[in-house]
Amino acid sequence: MTTDGTTGGRTLGARIRLARRIAGFSLEDLGDALQVSRSAVSQWEENQTLPRQEHMDIISEVLRVSLDWLAKGKGKGPKTTVQDNGGYRREVIGKMQRLIATGKFDHVLLKLGYRHVGPKHKK
Repeated sequence: MTTDGTTGGRTLGARIRLARRIAGFSLEDLGDALQVSRSAVSQWEENQTLPRQEHMDIISEVLRVSLDWLAKGKGKGPKTTVQDNGGYRREVIGKMQRLIATGKFDHVLLKLGYRHVGPKHKK
């Protein structure tokens, strides 16, 4: 449930869209934070494709919603009043880009429980 008592959408795509809009992110902003295209985010919101699990984890963190709410519509949803959206958005995107540029993003994924990150090595 969102903080105003609503479920926020019957589908995963509707919940992603609602949380993104409340957080003040454009499709491009969320795509930049996740290092995916605007089109990929749009396809998730339109329920044409599903985000990978690592994207779900990051979406939940970036948009400040619980993973349970994002996946099932239950739990901590988006706050309906967000202050300083622009500053928060720029901060998150900047942090994500720095992690990726410095190669530290793999460490974040490992902390989230992913065993293998990065390209698979051929023998």
